[in-house]
Amino acid sequence: MYSSFHASAAIGVLLLPLPIPVTIPLAIVSHAVVDMLGEGNINKWVPKEAVLNVFLLVAGFLSGHFLLAGLGIFLGNLFDFIDKVLLKKDFIHKQGVLGKIWYPPVLIQLTTSQTLFLNGLSVVITSLLMLMVK
Repeated sequence: MYSSFHASAAIGVLLLPLPIPVTIPLAIVSHAVVDMLGEGNINKWVPKEAVLNVFLLVAGFLSGHFLLAGLGIFLGNLFDFIDKVLLKKDFIHKQGVLGKIWYPPVLIQLTTSQTLFLNGLSVVITSLLMLMVK
């Protein structure tokens, strides 16, 4: 999935009524779980998709959860940052033990329309949750 969906999942985990030392690793692992949804191709929408992350930050600011929203965006996308920026993709072999965790199998393949819908919906739901949780 794309960055806003990963961010929404991680923010949702961070909002759980659990201690931060428990939710931070869970927020990081949420990336692998979300990657089991294979996204449809939304390449022409990717620049606009960044606006959804800004929307999460604004909702975080309005709700008093700005730092949590920023942390969620960072932790939810940490795997992709490490993989695509620091390691340049081919460092971890997909067939090895780490590769099976790092690159989970796609269990549900989404269409482009479904991907766009779920990205937007996840941001709306997560924003509402931030506004509701004190």
